[in-house]
Amino acid sequence: MALNGTQQLAATVANTTNQGLTWSVQEGAAGGSVTTDGLYTAPQNVSGTFHVEVISNANTKQGDIATLTVHLRIARYREPHGFSVSDLYCTYRRIE
Repeated sequence: MALNGTQQLAATVANTTNQGLTWSVQEGAAGGSVTTDGLYTAPQNVSGTFHVEVISNANTKQGDIATLTVHLRIARYREPHGFSVSDLYCTYRRIE
């Protein structure tokens, strides 16, 4: 995932007509941001482990957390083409 890149997260609600979800980044703005549709945007210059929480609007005791690990890679010198910079990427996994 590129610096300030995005990752679409998804969740479903079962056994209710209220399909509404509330998304949040547990670490606040320092951990990136997430839209009301679950589109996560990684921080611009911060690496670390961040947590995106999704809660059912029908039952606020039901939800899940995605753990996202954001890595800032270091530039490496390559002959003869100069510097090659790898960018920020993000991986996530579901926690049950």
